[in-house]
Amino acid sequence: HTLAGYFEKADEIWKNQETKLLWHRAILEMKDLLLEQMKSEVLSTRREFVTRLRNLCRIDDNIIVKEVLEDLCCNSNVFLFLLTIIQETISDETFHYKKMQIDAAACLRQLALYTKQRRIHLKETPEILQKAAEVLGKDGDFEFKQRLVAFVANLSIDDPGIREVMVRNSDLLNSMKDLLEHADQSAINENVLAVFFNLSMDVQQTQRILKFIPMQRLIDVLLNGSPKAKYRAAGLLKNLLKNIELHDVLSRTESIREAVAHAMARGDDETRQRATSVLKTLEGTLRRSAASQEEDHGAVQSASTRLLKVGILQGTVAGSAEEAGEASGHVNVMLC
Repeated sequence: HTLAGYFEKADEIWKNQETKLLWHRAILEMKDLLLEQMKSEVLSTRREFVTRLRNLCRIDDNIIVKEVLEDLCCNSNVFLFLLTIIQETISDETFHYKKMQIDAAACLRQLALYTKQRRIHLKETPEILQKAAEVLGKDGDFEFKQRLVAFVANLSIDDPGIREVMVRNSDLLNSMKDLLEHADQSAINENVLAVFFNLSMDVQQTQRILKFIPMQRLIDVLLNGSPKAKYRAAGLLKNLLKNIELHDVLSRTESIREAVAHAMARGDDETRQRATSVLKTLEGTLRRSAASQEEDHGAVQSASTRLLKVGILQGTVAGSAEEAGEASGHVNVMLC
């Protein structure tokens, strides 16, 4: 029997206080069973664990299922196991292994959304992020990579502490950069942009994040990307521009204003709103820069004029002295 069938009428039973305790015991037993399968050395048993966990994730609106999943999220070994199972089978192209990779990545994507307990635990488990970076850096099917990038995006949704840990992981950011530069699939581009968008929510992290964003690729997304990718790219730029220190470098990036203007003209309402804000900031920065240069140029001209006037005045005095010297017969000859 599948776990989905096991929990089919769980909501009704859960509401009954007399049976709730029995179900709670069943939940604990089910969780223990899953963990035992995960620890097995037999690949088929481990594959069964992934399948069962995927079935649970599909019905996570069930209150009992949700409790099981939240409990599993407190065990960092579950995350590491799912990443390891992908890593170990990534070179195998057979149907069963590819399905297991996709299911494992889908489970990670779902589990990343659960509870503060999981987030606190993850802060203490940077090896999960390192393992994710290693898996994403390997050649493999884009279907599981798309889901795995979504896992990373979900981790970074609303916890500044986790985002800080992620931004410090250069391997993770490099894997995002490589995927954005080389992946043709729009779904992966959309998910990578979601990662960068989430990470850039914290202004203090934006300067470091900018180092890992391939700007020409971002411009290409604004010009030719899917509607969702354009929306996220515009949002990413808007977040980066919250850092005043980045205004100058972004405003001088080649073709960026044209790309943002294109997204503003061709995007949906939300994209236009973001792009309008970005373009306003970029053009405002350039205007201020031009005005500042003009002021500097004017100041230089003014200083030059003052120096010229002083020079003329000094020349007149010298001429008078020279004439006086000639009259008295004491003129020093300068040999050049």
